[in-house]
Amino acid sequence: YDIIFASCTLNFAKNQIDETVKKIYDSLNENGYFVSLHDAVYQNNTASESVLGHLAGIITSGQEFFLEENSISNAMVNAGFKQIKSEVIETPMGGLLFETALKSGST
Repeated sequence: YDIIFASCTLNFAKNQIDETVKKIYDSLNENGYFVSLHDAVYQNNTASESVLGHLAGIITSGQEFFLEENSISNAMVNAGFKQIKSEVIETPMGGLLFETALKSGST
């Protein structure tokens, strides 16, 4: 693949985040991109009120759903990605963390 896009799904791989991101890395062509967009909510439940409201059922269920801060970008580094960039973008649902990473070609 030239690009793989994960939108608000990696929370479900929380306990296997390193393995999941490595599989994504292995599936990409050289110079391919991995893009992750997910709720900017962490284990301390900090985020905009609209995001927390959107996830109220999960928050109150007691499920271990939230990612640790930097867990995706750290998994990107561990998998071998280069040029990793992260930024919070504001949406009507609140802040979403937009992260991109390049699978560098051999040089």
